[in-house]
Amino acid sequence: MWTLDTKNKTGQPARFPLEIREPTAVLFGKEGRAIAAGRFQTELIPLDGGARIPIPLPQIKQVYALAQTADGAVWAGTDGGAARLSPDGGWDLFYGPDPAAVTLPTTLFDDGASLWLGTFGGAVWRIAGGRAQEIWPPLTPQQANPTSALLRDGGGALWLGLFGGGAARRDGRTWTTFTAEPDLFQAQTVDAAQAADGTIWLGADRGLFTIGGAADDPVCRFEPAGREILAQALAADPQGNVWAVSEGALWRGNQAGFQRVATLVQPAVTAAPNGAVWFAAAEELAREINGRRQTISLADVPGEATDIAVGRDGRIWLGTTAGAAALEEGQWRLLTTRDGLGNNEVWRVRPLPDGSVWFLTAGGGSWLRP
Repeated sequence: MWTLDTKNKTGQPARFPLEIREPTAVLFGKEGRAIAAGRFQTELIPLDGGARIPIPLPQIKQVYALAQTADGAVWAGTDGGAARLSPDGGWDLFYGPDPAAVTLPTTLFDDGASLWLGTFGGAVWRIAGGRAQEIWPPLTPQQANPTSALLRDGGGALWLGLFGGGAARRDGRTWTTFTAEPDLFQAQTVDAAQAADGTIWLGADRGLFTIGGAADDPVCRFEPAGREILAQALAADPQGNVWAVSEGALWRGNQAGFQRVATLVQPAVTAAPNGAVWFAAAEELAREINGRRQTISLADVPGEATDIAVGRDGRIWLGTTAGAAALEEGQWRLLTTRDGLGNNEVWRVRPLPDGSVWFLTAGGGSWLRP
């Protein structure tokens, strides 16, 4: 792991360059703070070289997800429970009969008032005010389906997508389940998004599904237009389009039909603050907004794109198999191990509000300071 200082153009080796070889979760938090967890490691590892932070849960073996709430606390979802590390260094622990913890990385999020955790055991936990409440308990362990997607819609309702168990909506204290659609009940839901018209879209290994209509009588249906789209990720733009990544292809459309937009190098799509959608095709970077597409050649960028991110300043960042690249005034600026990256194989790029950028590489984390 290396820390990169562009002002002095130096790379500083951190205290544990070989410590995080198989990261399971990385948190890019506030004030430039970054924390990682590795396979079969039971401690939080600050990427600035600070001391390890043991998680005091009994029988813990691995951390699966990390999140930070508005108060600055860091949450860890593990195979032995959930744990909250407060800014003052104190721990609050949550564990019980259902390991409130073995969370999929996509099912841990903060809505500003509560932290929500989905579990492999099929339960959903709401944690607020230092208390944990199970709000979606499985009927029996045999009937449980892993919670694989969580979505808060514009009206405040909570939506669940399940692996092989349909979908559910919590409006206030009332649950509505959607299992009548046979294909959805048998499908493995991967992601969820809300379109501009309020329709809920579910991406699954059997295609795309929608839940919409009157609030008191919603209808769940399999979308014929999305029959060929075995979604890996979903996103919605302000123009009413739904974007879906499926088997190396990017699709855009709605209930009237979908159009294949591009072949992707990596199943990564990101939306900029202005609503533009960015993605990496085979030989170019593409930006699409209001139906117009702009392409930028990747001929000067070595390797294959692995991740895309847009900073608040509008700067585009690419992670690649041969380093990282930033698009500045139409030109690519390249970063490699010579500039301080821990490894040229960059997996994730995360720009922070203060202008710094974190890179998760095969050699650990690297922090680029403005």
